[in-house]
Amino acid sequence: MAVPAAGWVVQDHPEITPPSNFNQLRDTTVTEYASFLYPMASAPYTIGVPDGLWDSTDPEIREAITQAADDLWERTNQYDADIENEMAARESLAEQGIVWGDDFLESDRELFLEAVSETWEMLAEEAGGNALDYRQRVLTALGR
Repeated sequence: MAVPAAGWVVQDHPEITPPSNFNQLRDTTVTEYASFLYPMASAPYTIGVPDGLWDSTDPEIREAITQAADDLWERTNQYDADIENEMAARESLAEQGIVWGDDFLESDRELFLEAVSETWEMLAEEAGGNALDYRQRVLTALGR
């Protein structure tokens, strides 16, 4: 689903993270205006559990967690209804008072991508390990 990332400017509460299910605005103060900037390229969800804790977890619980993660991965990679989902989300947000502006210009999107890529590279360098390699793999998969 294309998430209007630039539209989620949290007002008066910079410590609040925008909701992951952005068509539900309950308990979150956000701007009244949104414009499409760029589809949010989500990183894969990661579930990290220490080996000892995972090994000591009931096998039935481990299977449920593994199945839920597999289901989430499958859903994350379903793009066939993206435009329909995007339009439905926009309609839902409009019903809640969000005013949709024009989409950002392609030149603005390119500037955004450039800035985000530079920031991502800096963070990957700071993280060390395989972070730069993982970043490059994602960029390659995106054709960038």
